[in-house]
Amino acid sequence: MNKVDLEVTDLNTEEHAKEEILAEEMPKKKKNNVMSTVLVCVGIMCIGIAIYGLYGSYKEYKDGQDIYNQAEDEFVHVNDDWGEDEIGTTTEDPNIPDEFVSENPDSSTTNTPAPEAPKGPWYERVSVDLKGLQAINPEIVGWLYFENEKINYPILQGEDNEKYLTTAYNGAQSNVGSIFVDAANSGDFSDTHTLIYGHTLHDNTMLSRLKYYMTKSWYYENHKYFQIFCGDEILRYQIFSYQEVGVDSYIYWERFESAKELSDRMLQTSKINPGLNIEDDDKIITFSTCVSDKAYRLVVSAVLVERYNITDNILTEE
Repeated sequence: MNKVDLEVTDLNTEEHAKEEILAEEMPKKKKNNVMSTVLVCVGIMCIGIAIYGLYGSYKEYKDGQDIYNQAEDEFVHVNDDWGEDEIGTTTEDPNIPDEFVSENPDSSTTNTPAPEAPKGPWYERVSVDLKGLQAINPEIVGWLYFENEKINYPILQGEDNEKYLTTAYNGAQSNVGSIFVDAANSGDFSDTHTLIYGHTLHDNTMLSRLKYYMTKSWYYENHKYFQIFCGDEILRYQIFSYQEVGVDSYIYWERFESAKELSDRMLQTSKINPGLNIEDDDKIITFSTCVSDKAYRLVVSAVLVERYNITDNILTEE
């Protein structure tokens, strides 16, 4: 074989080797492309499922809150003399998530002016058709209205403390649940200590706004009072204590005959002490709602300071 033949043979061998390498690499490339496509599709599916889950959760909360908005529209009347600015408003935009709100109490985003001076007696702010609500559900024992804040809901009481965790005031199943009185309490708020439960939700509804007592130093001054409509009376309470407690706290399990004894114990660990003169026969209400740590609860306690009899038009200081 001459030199030219050898060179041609070598070239043919090289070409053949390249073809074999390409032939081996082609399936690998196709396999890698298929895997890449599968991973992209799986990623898109995961994102889609996450978005769908978030939307489903949002819709569920919105549907639950819509039930209560309808109840408020139908059964609660705002006194026109007060105006919308003073009724059910808060000192910060409820649509702004917490992570975008400054925690600095001196910040211009949080340090807002106090509400305007009252335009009339506190008991003329709103009126509630409690009988109309009780015609829908006889387990409605009252209506909760926080002055200057968007906490405005019916109060329920069931035979146990499970039902209204996932049941709206009208009996509809909802993870929003209801605000409800402990099953062991009297439904007329006459006990020395009444426990009221409600969820803290991501959309800032139900009892979610109670967290601001703990996180905003200016909040208490603008949100000291709330009212409970019960029978033919409006009961007005002033908050005197708030703190986080364990789920096994004495607040849930011990029964107190003396409001003074209970309040003295609460104030030992409370984040605030406004110096109220609480006596043995006073009536205390404690709101309990969840926090991020499941082993703890936020509790906000208040004492009855005034009551107004709607039928007889009589105001009584407690």
